[in-house]
Amino acid sequence: MKIYVHHYFSNSLFYKLAHNTKNREYNIVDNIGIVSCTYNHIKFEFIFNPILSDETDGYHLIDFFTSLRNKNEYEYYRDIDISSGVEDLPFFKRFVELLKDRNGWILTLFRTEKLFGLKDVSWGPEICEIEEVLLNLKSHKIITDNQFLHELIDYSNIHTAFTNTIFQWNELIGIRWYYEFNQIYKKLNFDYDLMYSVRNHKQHRVDTLNGLHELNIPKVLLQRTNSINKITYSTPYDSQVSNIKLNSVLGNTDFENLTWISWHDGIGLDLFWRVLPKAKMQILDESWAWCKQDFVSHYLSEKTIGLILAGIPFISTHSYPLEILEKMIGIKPHPFMPNFKEIKGDAKLLIEFINEFMNNFEENYILCSEWMDECRDIFLNKINTENSMLDIFAIGFENIEKDKKSKLKII
Repeated sequence: MKIYVHHYFSNSLFYKLAHNTKNREYNIVDNIGIVSCTYNHIKFEFIFNPILSDETDGYHLIDFFTSLRNKNEYEYYRDIDISSGVEDLPFFKRFVELLKDRNGWILTLFRTEKLFGLKDVSWGPEICEIEEVLLNLKSHKIITDNQFLHELIDYSNIHTAFTNTIFQWNELIGIRWYYEFNQIYKKLNFDYDLMYSVRNHKQHRVDTLNGLHELNIPKVLLQRTNSINKITYSTPYDSQVSNIKLNSVLGNTDFENLTWISWHDGIGLDLFWRVLPKAKMQILDESWAWCKQDFVSHYLSEKTIGLILAGIPFISTHSYPLEILEKMIGIKPHPFMPNFKEIKGDAKLLIEFINEFMNNFEENYILCSEWMDECRDIFLNKINTENSMLDIFAIGFENIEKDKKSKLKII
């Protein structure tokens, strides 16, 4: 099976696309050429060449993040202006332009953000515009990290690839660090049972911090951090959280200042030494937990993925991360899933639940810990032995899409 990859070869791109393959033979010169390999006894040829071409004996593939991060290496993307900070839309429009006279190409779109909002409610125009552009690629295949929780008639060409998503996160932030931290976590003695740490100060998070602070539960650690706004720490919520301990990455001296120390985007030294080691359990507050609704589709951020790789039990402020996990990897429901479905980002309900949870912490911790161990085992087994994208190739897009259409739910 041939896959024409319209990019220069790189290790990060190859591992994202072809991890867990065997019998690799490299014939690469100046980052152009062929890597032959096998996966589940199927022979694959990954042909790396940035020039768009129209061979008919294989699939053709474009990767979003490779196009974005190396745009000046490719004549098709050099003129795209991302100085405004808007990255997705101009690239997606360019993909539509490049592929409008072609059929059946593959766009690997592990965006690490929510991409589809038209079927959900309470969304602004930006994410809907992105989705409207992507809908122009119906004659092509999109392989993404976004998981549809319902099968929809307009989206049968969109496929979720779990293991490739993890390798994308590894490329972006080195998410493997969480896995390594598990060796430390298992040996720690904790001063606290449960922790809630806030980086991005959203209203429901501020309300949760203050509500838990009023409960004054000695074994619950609360903190906030200025690791996003590093130079000057200022948010509209400053006056509302003045009673909550500030984990400052600036510190009071030059040696305490972490902002100039090289690390990965999105995670930092403060996370691994000032948050994760502090308590037996963490409160997982995913990026879109502020939306008090069910979702048609969503993605998992490093918040969920990281805690699982680290093996740290958690309770969630919304049900959608657990719903995605159930569908993506087949894990059984979290023992407190009914509570998460009721809470759905409601700070008052969350505070009431945590108060009750802490009244019987040891028993509840065992339930969460056993679930986490099982979830992590499934997680790691898939990452170390499977390749979700190549499984899609092996089964066949047509077969998968036919099965999807048989389960259609029009929303």
